[in-house]
Amino acid sequence: MGLMQFLENRMDMMSGMLAASGADLSRLPHSSFEQQFRTATFRCLNCKNCQDCERWLSEGHLQQKVPGFCPNAELMNSVRD
Repeated sequence: MGLMQFLENRMDMMSGMLAASGADLSRLPHSSFEQQFRTATFRCLNCKNCQDCERWLSEGHLQQKVPGFCPNAELMNSVRD
């Protein structure tokens, strides 16, 4: 897999996790949004749980808490609907 494919895949998983869980990053404080978004992106890019993420997303979970295997679970669960 090339770099661009890798990046696209990871960002698709991150946006999928946000959508499936009902998390809304716009609820982050404006003063820390950029830093928290950057940190979340790097966590996703470095995550070793891709298969778990892909499986969870393929199971069609909606409006459920982000599972603990996700390195962004705490952040995403803090901004859920």
